[in-house]
Amino acid sequence: MKHIVLGTSGHIDHGKTSLIKCLTGFDTDTLEEEKRRGITINNGYTNLKIDDELNIGVIDVPGHEKFIKNMVAGVSSIDLVLFVIGADDGIMPQTKEHFSILKTLGVKNGIIVLTKVDLVDDEWINFIIDEIKEFTKGSFLENAKIVKFSSKTGEGLDILKSEIKNISKNIEEKDREALFRMGIDRVFTIKGFGTVVTGTVLGGRVSIGDNLELYPGKMKCKVRGIQIHGVDKIIGEAGERCAINLTGIEKEDVKRGLILGEVNREVSSYIIDAKIYLSDYIEKNIVNRQRIRLNHGTKEVIGRIILLDRDELKKGEEAYCQIRLEEEISSRSGDKIVIRNYSPIETLGGGSVLDAKANKCKRFKEEYIENLKIKESGSLNKKIENLLKDLNTIVSLNDIKNEINKEEEVILDSLKELEEEKRIISLDNMYIHNRFLLDKSEELVQLLNKFHLENSLKIGMKKEEIKSKIFNKKIKKVYFEELLALMEKRSYIKIQNNYVSTYDFVVKLNLAQKNMKNELLNYFLEDGFKTRKLKEILDKQRDRKLCLSIFEYLKEGGELIELSEEVIYTKVYLDKALEEVKKFLEKKTYINLSDLKEILNIPRKYLISILEYSDKILLTERTEEGRKLLE
Repeated sequence: MKHIVLGTSGHIDHGKTSLIKCLTGFDTDTLEEEKRRGITINNGYTNLKIDDELNIGVIDVPGHEKFIKNMVAGVSSIDLVLFVIGADDGIMPQTKEHFSILKTLGVKNGIIVLTKVDLVDDEWINFIIDEIKEFTKGSFLENAKIVKFSSKTGEGLDILKSEIKNISKNIEEKDREALFRMGIDRVFTIKGFGTVVTGTVLGGRVSIGDNLELYPGKMKCKVRGIQIHGVDKIIGEAGERCAINLTGIEKEDVKRGLILGEVNREVSSYIIDAKIYLSDYIEKNIVNRQRIRLNHGTKEVIGRIILLDRDELKKGEEAYCQIRLEEEISSRSGDKIVIRNYSPIETLGGGSVLDAKANKCKRFKEEYIENLKIKESGSLNKKIENLLKDLNTIVSLNDIKNEINKEEEVILDSLKELEEEKRIISLDNMYIHNRFLLDKSEELVQLLNKFHLENSLKIGMKKEEIKSKIFNKKIKKVYFEELLALMEKRSYIKIQNNYVSTYDFVVKLNLAQKNMKNELLNYFLEDGFKTRKLKEILDKQRDRKLCLSIFEYLKEGGELIELSEEVIYTKVYLDKALEEVKKFLEKKTYINLSDLKEILNIPRKYLISILEYSDKILLTERTEEGRKLLE
C-alpha cells in the first residue's frame, strides 16, 4: 500500500476544518477554544482512505499568525498540500506567509482550494482566481488545479477527491529501506501502556521490539506497540503517520521536536551550516548575528545567524550562513529549515542544512564557503568525497547512505569511481578519504621519529601502542592492519613482525654494541638446543645495562626468541627444532614429548617450550593423543 501525507494550509481556519470534515468525516478541531473561536490552534490529524492501495494521512495546520510555529511542524513532512484560500477574503498576509513556508520546505505537489464560493458571485470568484494565478506564477502551484469548493452545498468535493487521488498515485514513495527516522509532533500517556509519541515516518521502517533512541539527548527506548490511524500494526513504514508506544522512557523526558531514530545513527549539534534566502515580500533585512527562531521539522529553537559572505541579507537574496543555536537540534544535510524573526514573530525565509554538525568558523573565509558550495550543489562524487574528507575517519556505507539521500546502488557506483580515481580508499566495505591516510601517516611518522630518538636500539614501536596513540582503541584490527599496510606501501613506515618504524630507519650500533651483539649470539649458538638462562649471562657482564638492551634488540629483530623465562633460542636453532617436528609428523600422525626427546636429546623444559611455540604459530595442534600437524 502506498502512503502519503496531505496537509491543509492557508489563512482560512474555519474553512479548512470544514473542508477536512467534508473530505474525511472527521472534525480535526478538538479543543474547546478552537470550536469557540473558529480557529485552528493545534495541528489536527486524521486519514483519508481513497482505496485499498492508497491511504492518505491528513494534517490540518493552523492558519492564524499566532500559531505559525505549529503550522511549520505540521507541513514539514507532507507530500501534497491543499492550499486553502477564502473566496470572500482572497490573498491575505497569512496566505503569503504560508506560501513562503511551503516553498521553503520544498513541497512539490499541491491543489488550490477556493472555499466559501457560496458567499460570493461568479464575477468576484473570477477576479480572485486571476489574483491567485498571478500570485503563484513561477512556483510549484503555478499549474495547480484550482477547485471551487463550498462546505455548505458540497460543490467541488468530488472533483477535489478525484484530483487528490490522481496526484497521490504519482507521488514518489519515501524510502522504506533507509534508516528509520520520525519527528515527534505529539507526546502523551495511555493508562496501562505508558508513553506514546506520534509523528510521520520520514524514512525506513519501525517494528515492535526495535531498540530506538531519541535525539538530541540520546535517550534509549524500545517499541512496545504501533498504531496507524487507530489500528494496531506490527510495522510502521515511511510515509505513514504512526503512534508508537515506547518503554524505558517517561513522558516527561519526551517533547515535540525530538527525532526518534535508530541507535547511534543521528547527529545533534548547536551549530549548523546552511544556505538561506530572505522572502521577496519581506521588507526587513537580515543582519549578521541577528537573533532568530529556527524551525526544523517539529522543533523550534532560538539562535543567531552568522552571515559568512556579507553583512546584510536583503529581500529576495540568498546567502551561506552559520546558525548558532541555544539548544541542540538533530538534523541531516539537505533538511529544510524555516527562519522566523525573534520579535515580532514573522517568517523571514528559510533554506537547507548543508552541514548538520558544523564547527565555529570565521566569516569571509573563501575556502570554507567553497566547501559549502560543494555540499550544496556539487556532483554526487564531489558530495561523497567531501563527506569523507570532512568526517576524516573510517566511514561505513550505512553512514554514507544516511548523509547522502540516494539509492545504495548509485552510491556504490560513485564510490567505485572515486576509488578508481584514487580519491578515496576502500577498507573492507568501509571508506576513507586519502587525506585521512595522509594525516594519520604524518602523525605516525612524527610519533615514530620521537620514539627512535629516545629508543635508538629498538627496531620500532609496538603495533598496540600505535593503535592506542594514533587511532581509536575501538578500531577493528582488520582496518588497523590494512591502514598500516597502506602506509608501508606508500613508504611512510616499515613493519617488522609486531614492530613499526619509519620507512628508512635502521638501528645503528656503535663498536661496543656490535661486540655485545656478537657475544650474545655466540653464547646461544654455542649452546644449541640446550641454552643457558639470561641471568647466567648477565651475571658475567660488566655492563649489564648494555647487555640487556642488546638482548631486547635481538629479540625485537627476531634473531633471538624467548620461549619462556628459562628457554631462549636463536632463530637458527628454533627453526631446526620446528623442522624436526614437521619431518616427524609427515611420517606419523602424532608427536609427544618422548618422541621429541628421542630426536633432540634435551631436558623436558626445552621440549615443552618448543611444542608450545609450535602450537602458538599454528604449525601443530594439541590433542589427547599428542600434537598433530594443522592442515
